[in-house]
Amino acid sequence: MRIKKQIQLMLIFTAIFILLSNISFGQIDTKNKNQTKDSVKTIKTKIDVGGYSLFVNIYGEGSPTVIFESGSGAYSIHWNLVQPEISKITRTFSYDRAGLGKSNKRNLPNTTLTQVQELHTLLKNADVKGPYIFVVSSYGAYIARLYTNMYPDEVVGVVFADGTHENFSDYLEKSLTPDQLENFKKWVITSPDGTYEEMLLSTQQVKEAGKQDAFRKKPVIVLTSDYQIMEKEYADKPNFGAISHWAELQKDLIATSDKSKQYIIKGSGHMIPMDKPQIVINAIKKMIDYDLKSRQLPIYKTVKISSEKLKKFAGKYLYDVNVIMTVKEENGHLFADIPYLLQTEMYPISEIEIITKDMEVAATILRLTELGIVIKNIYSAEEKNTIKVADDYLTPNECLASGKIDEALNKYKEVKKFDPENAAISEDRLNDLGYDMLNRSKINEAIVVFKLNVDFYPQSWNVYDSYAEALIKAGNKELSIENYEKSLELNPKNTNATEQLKILKEK
Repeated sequence: MRIKKQIQLMLIFTAIFILLSNISFGQIDTKNKNQTKDSVKTIKTKIDVGGYSLFVNIYGEGSPTVIFESGSGAYSIHWNLVQPEISKITRTFSYDRAGLGKSNKRNLPNTTLTQVQELHTLLKNADVKGPYIFVVSSYGAYIARLYTNMYPDEVVGVVFADGTHENFSDYLEKSLTPDQLENFKKWVITSPDGTYEEMLLSTQQVKEAGKQDAFRKKPVIVLTSDYQIMEKEYADKPNFGAISHWAELQKDLIATSDKSKQYIIKGSGHMIPMDKPQIVINAIKKMIDYDLKSRQLPIYKTVKISSEKLKKFAGKYLYDVNVIMTVKEENGHLFADIPYLLQTEMYPISEIEIITKDMEVAATILRLTELGIVIKNIYSAEEKNTIKVADDYLTPNECLASGKIDEALNKYKEVKKFDPENAAISEDRLNDLGYDMLNRSKINEAIVVFKLNVDFYPQSWNVYDSYAEALIKAGNKELSIENYEKSLELNPKNTNATEQLKILKEK
């Protein structure tokens, strides 16, 4: 079944508004920020905010409190890959806005002003004290902007994860055709966060707040999605032409603060907290100055080595089954695109070692070996071995995307044979990949992936359900029925299979 994919699609279509960055940051006064805990204090409950209740997740202890604000139509689960890690070092707070997730609906206008006032009441009633760091995705930027303007003394910093700029809706209205604009309005109307008219009112509220310049002296980190990935995500959407303008407006978010920094997140689409959670974690750590204060980097001296020796580092390295690390040499400088971190400049400390400080949080050393490069985090002493591959090497996923289906299958089978516990061939990962292919109208590729999942995990009812769904789209009714029946045999409570079988057999 595609439960997870349905959630991701909802986030993408509604949060993009709703479609759809070497300045030093000021230190933030913190208390108890050096704590580390094996167990994290957790509160999950609903809290009354005036006749209706909102669902909250409060983890950890300490100060500042990190507030996670999701994109339009998104729930607090949007932060499940980030919040638990930050909760180990300070208190964190996420919640479902009214009408979303486990929260009640309300009768008040669905505008950013209403939501900010609601959040202020919620924090007070939950006894979650400031100072606050906002970490926001997409539409969540509206709430952070307006909240900071209304309560400037409570907010000490903001991390934007592809945050929406208030001028984006203006650009859409000017650049989309009437039909495209109507389609866009329909997307917005389906969002529990408000109608299209309420969205325009919210936009005006944030514009007015921007005139107050409340962000000017506050540290701001702007994480911006990869333009090439965004192009692929929205290639068939009516607002595709606005993607480039989205990237330009991200620069305006930087300009809101004198203490700002932008990072272009290579390999990530609009949902950065899902695509690259470790980068968001690193950004928050930098914002609260946690690692910089609690741990000192060893002192390394850079050395000068010849261009030829520098070039020995350059190339593509297989970090994992579907993950490539690249190192480039440009005009005597080395740049590494390290998975789950950032593309950054590297500095030689010997003829076989180069070093970087990623977001000034985690220092990483790359050491040349006969087979590839060893990546070492000098805090944890963890090492990751990579193997150098040819410049034209394709991962299994890249093979699928380029239509080389047999090559992709052979590579996945090799992984299953020699590394059966690898996460890349887990049932969930393959299921997600299949739906990714399906949502891109790559039906043949999706069928191949789902069938592979059936072969790898023949005792799982869900793999047959997903495979059957793809077969329906391919027009293979008989085989679809066969797989739904197998899914139902393994899980008699699978109501989706029951419903689909009824429909298929009636036809």
